[in-house]
Amino acid sequence: MGMNSENFQIKDVAYLIKEVMPECRVVITGEYGVDARSYKVSFDKIKRMLPSFRPRWNLRKGIEQIYKFCKKYKMDSAKFNGRYFIRLKQISYLIENDKLDSKLYWR
Repeated sequence: MGMNSENFQIKDVAYLIKEVMPECRVVITGEYGVDARSYKVSFDKIKRMLPSFRPRWNLRKGIEQIYKFCKKYKMDSAKFNGRYFIRLKQISYLIENDKLDSKLYWR
């Protein structure tokens, strides 16, 4: 659930990430052209049905939480792209280490 004010374009999300993580670099290449699709979500119904509802989280708070987690656990590219975050890599690891059979049942 959210609020209408929390609808963002991807480039806005990127720039907000840069605000939270100054070491990031935002590069808008335009190599894929203009994407005319819209994913704007209306929260009018929740506002109407639950007028006192206010989300506890917003995009910035979520980005800050993820950033703190990454710093706390020393997340790097190798960890992020490793088997703990990519299901197929974990399954391959389990098969290679004889933990799963070819039908993906535990041994």
